[in-house]
Amino acid sequence: MAEKLPFTVNIDKDLKEKAEALLSQFGLTLDAAVNSFLAKMVSKNSLPLDIGALTSVREDEAKLSDSDPENSTTLTRSATSILSSLRKKD
Repeated sequence: MAEKLPFTVNIDKDLKEKAEALLSQFGLTLDAAVNSFLAKMVSKNSLPLDIGALTSVREDEAKLSDSDPENSTTLTRSATSILSSLRKKD
């Protein structure tokens, strides 16, 4: 078994909680999703998702504000889009 090392990433608390909630709907943990993303990136020697999906997420994030009640819906759609892109690449 490969040696496991701790990996620290600074992210927004609310974003992390929402991502974990969404991933749990797919039976995944944040650790599993990050490991899967990195493994796919290394095996393909490129980003394992459509750059358009990243652009869409960045645009969505730019539109978000803490007082916007649609934030949860927008983030869920963005995360679902990214997960769909990852699954299509398999």
